Amino acid sequence: MTTISTREVLDSLLREIDNADPEMFAPPSEKDSGDQHLGVVTDELIRKVFSLSSFYRREAKRLQVDMEALGRSVDNESQFHLLKTKHEVLQELTWYLIRSQFDHWNHGVGLRKGWEVVSIPDDTDKAKITKTVIAASLPGFLRKLLEDED
Repeated sequence: MTTISTREVLDSLLREIDNADPEMFAPPSEKDSGDQHLGVVTDELIRKVFSLSSFYRREAKRLQVDMEALGRSVDNESQFHLLKTKHEVLQELTWYLIRSQFDHWNHGVGLRKGWEVVSIPDDTDKAKITKTVIAASLPGFLRKLLEDED
């Protein structure tokens, strides 16, 4: 088993963030009727973290689809779990940074087209929010399939 220092892991992730294209995976979702405008993300670091998180989500999903096409499960696929974990860490960092920048801690928060930050009403169906966030980083044909299910 090879071990690396936690500093190396964090430094590597920070380099990936620095090198990310903030518009590679910009938020695609339109503003919902119940969304309340909080502002716009102008901070390039937040945009890069969000974009990189979405990239890793897409890559994990692609690997999962490929594995399933081969009749294999991702349960023991370390590359899948690495991609999924990177996505989850970066996603949490995105929401932490947005909440910090907009000092918005008591309600849900979302990102919409044009990097608009919105407050999400408490009565919003959380399953819909999760589905929207997940669909945001999928390739167009998969996103279309999800939209057709509604």
